[in-house]
Amino acid sequence: MLRSLLLFLILFATPPLGAQQNDVYTSFGTNDGLPQSSVWSIVQDGRGFIWFTTSDGLCRFDGYNFTTYRGANNDSNVIVGGAYIRIYLDSSGNLWTASQRGIGYYDKLRDEFLAVFRNRQDNTYDYNSIIGEDNRFIFAGISDFGMVAIDKRTLKSKELTGGMLPAVRNWRMTATCNNEIWIAGANKGSYVYDRTTGVIDTLPLLTLTNIINYNDSILLSVTVHEIVLFKKADHSYRTIRINLDKNERNITSVLPLSPDEILAAGSEGLYYISTKTWKLLRHVQSFTTGQLHTYAFIQSSFKDRSGNLWLGTNGDGLKKLTAPFKRFKHYSSFKPNGNLVKAIYATGQYIYVGYYDNGLDVFDRVSGLKASYTLNNGPLATTVLAITGLSDSEQIFQGNPPHSMGMLQNGRILNITSLFRNELQLKDVSNINPFLLSAGNTIYTNIANHLLVSFQLCDGKPCRIAIVHDFGSEILNCMYRERDGTIWV
Repeated sequence: MLRSLLLFLILFATPPLGAQQNDVYTSFGTNDGLPQSSVWSIVQDGRGFIWFTTSDGLCRFDGYNFTTYRGANNDSNVIVGGAYIRIYLDSSGNLWTASQRGIGYYDKLRDEFLAVFRNRQDNTYDYNSIIGEDNRFIFAGISDFGMVAIDKRTLKSKELTGGMLPAVRNWRMTATCNNEIWIAGANKGSYVYDRTTGVIDTLPLLTLTNIINYNDSILLSVTVHEIVLFKKADHSYRTIRINLDKNERNITSVLPLSPDEILAAGSEGLYYISTKTWKLLRHVQSFTTGQLHTYAFIQSSFKDRSGNLWLGTNGDGLKKLTAPFKRFKHYSSFKPNGNLVKAIYATGQYIYVGYYDNGLDVFDRVSGLKASYTLNNGPLATTVLAITGLSDSEQIFQGNPPHSMGMLQNGRILNITSLFRNELQLKDVSNINPFLLSAGNTIYTNIANHLLVSFQLCDGKPCRIAIVHDFGSEILNCMYRERDGTIWV
């Protein structure tokens, strides 16, 4: 019976999030372990844990469970209390927190948050914030006080602005670039502080609610109704009015999703915006399919390393939009004798597929099947168990049985088994589980089960064939090479 082989190639180009019309959100609330239902900030650490801050402590999510961290009001060593806790991950992977009670540092060994700066007074309804870093310091904005610099090594703090900065109460998310700190102060204006000269430049826009680094030359910010693009070089800017719903009251955050798309979030849900046209792509007002909720107040947004979108709401818990599935393309080849795939190798243009007892196929990524080699007209193996190559025109493969090595060169099949047999002075070059791995100009393979062998191509033929290591009675099954050149077998 004629059977069809379907190969699935993952194309690493997902459709824009703004184009997704059937979003399914996973909700997490207090019944799931979240300590409180208002989520103020979100980060992911180097180990993959997702951290959330709420109005009742902060928590760590391991994919299954939440672990909550709280500080007692009478504990002078812990600062995680307050209604508006923020969390910051620095360039070395350390976690810092900011709340009305001060600034905290996460001690990984003790698994607790330690106080590194304590407020002179408990400003119950104001924001403090970690606003950036350089190689030595973490910079924090303290309500009605100014900025402080915290030494990353000693954890000691010092006043930075010397009382020159106006009494900002609500320190929003800010950005650092070069020697400048950009401050979105919300109720008390917005500023650029030059740490080298000590000069504070007042920005003409007073109601910035968020500001982030967008690229090497541009800072991206938002007001309650507009997108603002600042040039880092001269502090000039332009505003882009987004055609939001007339009932929109407040945009709280902005998040780049891709080079072509950003996400603005606020008191009326999510706004997907094109950076090519600066037009609104889609407005999400509800997180429940088929239902419209007027209360979808987003306080924080974060895209993790897997592409999942996390949304912290004001009073409605945590929402997760799982990354869209990758798109698959089907490559089919009709083989009358079998369709069991044993090896796959891909270059920029072609995909090479080895079969059990049925040779080798070559697929063009765009047009499909290009050539088929049955390999049954000579001493080469009809079963292809390993494939690798150095270019689109030269591929090496191993087969079993009969035990052999072949080369596909510019559409021609060459038998190179004798080259290895003669060079290594072996009668039998058979392998139980052959493998091939290319690293630069060198190819590694196993020969006669126990020999790790390297070789190169010279004028289109294998050359410099050498035994890297003889493993004696051990049988080699697989190999991996790290970026630094370390080989595992």
